[in-house]
Amino acid sequence: MSNDEPPPRLPSFGAIHDSPFSRLLVVVAAKKDGSDFPDDIEAVKFVTLQEVDDALLSAFDPDVVFSALTWNDTDAVELALVLNDLNFAGRYCIVAVGVTNADVILNDIRANARTLDIDLIEVDQ
Repeated sequence: MSNDEPPPRLPSFGAIHDSPFSRLLVVVAAKKDGSDFPDDIEAVKFVTLQEVDDALLSAFDPDVVFSALTWNDTDAVELALVLNDLNFAGRYCIVAVGVTNADVILNDIRANARTLDIDLIEVDQ
């Protein structure tokens, strides 16, 4: 595979909004111990917020971007604004642990990034 070719697509694992996805971009906080991120799996890429730019989105072409609701000194609103400004056309899924007002949070993020397809996935602690 040359550097100009996008990574291969994953087989369909299921659906978010009833449509399969095949390339995932996972935005994570930098590890505090200085170790590397998990190895990229053919169609899953781990990056920091600072790495999310037009070149990355064009080269990797993710269907779905995942992030936590909050990490380090930032949050999903900041990433949503970046994705919105970059005209990201895929889905943005936010993983939230132990939130009590998910609807309010989701509506706030959607109000700030109106062009994105955003979901909030609630998980127990």
